[in-house]
Amino acid sequence: MWTREVFTALTSHCDKPEVLHAACHALQELIDVCPDVLDEIGDGLGDSAIPLHSCSMAALVLHMDDPELCESSCRVLASMVNNSNSLREVIMHSFSI
Repeated sequence: MWTREVFTALTSHCDKPEVLHAACHALQELIDVCPDVLDEIGDGLGDSAIPLHSCSMAALVLHMDDPELCESSCRVLASMVNNSNSLREVIMHSFSI
């Protein structure tokens, strides 16, 4: 899996919407092909959990003026919500605060 590489791209290139868009797109493709990757993502799932959902939300908030990035970020969040009960709870809790 290459979730760590996607995490690195999302966290080290916050000022580059094109990189964030590519990372979100890659993550969505990975989730669609291998939904088991969601076991590696999230808060409270263990020490090795990668907070990719938080990175995707941050990309959305940081670049609300970029429609392609917003769409890509929303698609990856939707894939997470649709495929993981635990991430659904974490993400929905994040939006309610």
